[in-house]
Amino acid sequence: VDYTRQTDGATVIARYSVSSSNPNVADATSGLVMLVVPQPYSNHNGGTLRFGPDGYLYIGMGDGGSGGDPENRAQNINENLGKLLRLDVDAAAPYIPATNPFAGVAGNDEIWAVGLRNPWKWSFDKVTGDLWIADVGQNAVEEINHVTGNGGAGANYGWNCYEGNSVYTTGCAQPGTTYVFPVATYPHSGTNSGCSITGGYVYRGSMYPAMTGKFFFSDYCSGRINTVNTDGTVTYRTIPNITNVTTYGQDSAGELYIVSGTTLYKIYDSALGLSSFGRNGIALYPNPSKGEISLRNTSGKPLSTFKLYDMSGKLLMRKQLADVETNTINTTSIQTGLYVVTVENGAGERFTSKLTIQ
Repeated sequence: VDYTRQTDGATVIARYSVSSSNPNVADATSGLVMLVVPQPYSNHNGGTLRFGPDGYLYIGMGDGGSGGDPENRAQNINENLGKLLRLDVDAAAPYIPATNPFAGVAGNDEIWAVGLRNPWKWSFDKVTGDLWIADVGQNAVEEINHVTGNGGAGANYGWNCYEGNSVYTTGCAQPGTTYVFPVATYPHSGTNSGCSITGGYVYRGSMYPAMTGKFFFSDYCSGRINTVNTDGTVTYRTIPNITNVTTYGQDSAGELYIVSGTTLYKIYDSALGLSSFGRNGIALYPNPSKGEISLRNTSGKPLSTFKLYDMSGKLLMRKQLADVETNTINTTSIQTGLYVVTVENGAGERFTSKLTIQ
């Protein structure tokens, strides 16, 4: 867990074991403090904890707060503030992986990457392992950083020499330093503006193939759910009655959720109102159906897999398809209601349609 200590405001990283009587509850007496980071100010103190694809624990640390990083902590390799840290929870104290970029040399051993302002929401792509960091800006822009694979050791994301792609502190940039600039930014004024980015996840669910591989993010001051591709292409979507998005969630199936105010919402692709079956040589009939459906394929590419989901994203049925033009599928075990069907061909292409069962 990552928490702010009440007595002095320090950030504490601690480990707890589950209760022997209830695996859904932590044993309050089992706490082991792994790292304490003093905090000079009261903002930029919270952060995300995630295990990386390498099994190590990554910790997002803000620059300590105030405004503009007045003590230049984000660029100081002897400070843990303004950094992404990495710990080995299976090792003995001080829990330092030997491959950390500053382990055993000048600089704090815990540091994995530097030059961050307030990376309170970030995540790994559960398929590729890519790192996506949403870093809250100062006065001008919000930014998204992207590093492929399990890279990024020793990366410098620029703050407070740069805010986004622009110089923030004149004379700050050091000769010979290679900075990792954002894959995407958006402004604090004008078109598609905001004030404080909330990072999410790369979509890796099965219900909405068109969203696969896109990183989702929002802004606390706007009513939008946005996506960015690895090439930096951003799509902005204004969602009625959604404001102040504070966090994203991802379930075990890879489906995504957001929290706005005190309400949890599930993200879905409104394009499902238009089935991708017909334009790809696939027909699902009858629809609405009762008891049995037929799946006809004239695309020239054999279909391999049929899946049926409820509208919450729960997989209810999976069936391997025969290499024939029409497969028949019994649905008598499925209750009446609205469902999502996906089919996949041997090339890995997925197509989606709604199905009503009566």
